[in-house]
Amino acid sequence: MKTRSGRGKVCPKLSEIAAAYLAEQALHCRPQTVHDASTALGRLLRETGWQTVEDVNEVALNEWRAARIAGGLSHRTINRHVIALRAALALALRRRVIAFDPLSGVRSLSTKGRHRRRVARALPDTDIRRLLDAAASIDARHPSRFPREPLLRALILTGCRWGELVACVWLDLDTERGSLRLRGEHTKTAEERWIPLDPTCFRSILALRDSHVRVTGELPQSGSRIFLTPNGKPWPKCPTNFHRFLSEAMRVARIPKPMRRVACSTSTRRVARS
Repeated sequence: MKTRSGRGKVCPKLSEIAAAYLAEQALHCRPQTVHDASTALGRLLRETGWQTVEDVNEVALNEWRAARIAGGLSHRTINRHVIALRAALALALRRRVIAFDPLSGVRSLSTKGRHRRRVARALPDTDIRRLLDAAASIDARHPSRFPREPLLRALILTGCRWGELVACVWLDLDTERGSLRLRGEHTKTAEERWIPLDPTCFRSILALRDSHVRVTGELPQSGSRIFLTPNGKPWPKCPTNFHRFLSEAMRVARIPKPMRRVACSTSTRRVARS
């Protein structure tokens, strides 16, 4: 439904523009990406009270951004809201639903320097070894359970995303080349790729076959998940339980809280991997 301004022009509703943008996103993006865009658009339109394109203006946007900064939101989070709206308006402009973009001159807030909330830091090699040793010691306390240290090692040394790694099955492991396949249906780019494995990581993954038999009582099949929960079940998409294990391993390893951001850059640089 469209409303008319006092000059008789038809003004598209922002809710319709947002819906059309999200429908377009659903054709090309992952469901989580569409959900994030929907949340950002819904919050921005709800808090600003904008109904039509004529309501949108830079002055009101700056007032909203200032209020959100005062409320504790980071510049990066605020930018995500504005970028979602600008993308929806850009699509409407390309489709000639609107005649102009009222936010064409808006600049994103700076996310550098003092405005940067999270600074990526790679753990030194010594801390990585301490962390993996701590994870192995935690697994040793429960010998009847499926170990989690190999999963942590693979996350650190391969740089794979959580969903990509926990979805791997034994058919994806190339024992001759020592590499792991990430299937397209589980990658962000929907493209299949092969990841070379560090020799130590490769051996720890192979050892999980025995753990699979010990915990589940069955030999792993080609379609069986490589990495399982301590109870021998597939890991869920949400890594909350694994985060608890990681926090415990960092506490045991006595890694200071400010350094608790695990990155794979140091390790991959050592083995000349991108």
